[in-house]
Amino acid sequence: MGLRACASITSQRTNRIRPGRRVFYLLQIVPCNHPRPHIIPGMKITTLALVGFFALGCGCRAETTEGMVSSCKAISTARVINGQVSLPRDFDSGVCWGAFTTIQTLVRIVDQDTFKPLFHVCAPGESTRTQLIQIFLVYAQAHPEKYQEDYFGVALTSMQKAFPCQGN
Repeated sequence: MGLRACASITSQRTNRIRPGRRVFYLLQIVPCNHPRPHIIPGMKITTLALVGFFALGCGCRAETTEGMVSSCKAISTARVINGQVSLPRDFDSGVCWGAFTTIQTLVRIVDQDTFKPLFHVCAPGESTRTQLIQIFLVYAQAHPEKYQEDYFGVALTSMQKAFPCQGN
């Protein structure tokens, strides 16, 4: 019987990049029954594959940039009251909010050895999901030639341009 592994995302505050300002998420592959989770040596490629699987889907139909722009338009004009976003209660807004919930988490994942962001996005810790959505919308509308591409790659590119990392 082989080793059964589970994935867990843990948060870790680090002072290596910006003291006291960022929370990073580490994706760890751990034995499911291990009392104290740890990173299994040699699992970096599996970790990246797992992130890619969740981020890009499992062979399912990808959402196009055009489709995501359409889904996110209502959120771009949503009111924010006392730090709370007043989201429209429709399916498209839910698709957009859920997609960018995932993206917001993924862009904070760092390499376990270097603590550099895996997706080369250095967004400040206080950046909000609505800001990320707005960055995507502005970028996508400026690049209509990318409307038929998968939204995830276009969203990452927009965030890499908005929040470049030093030395990348």
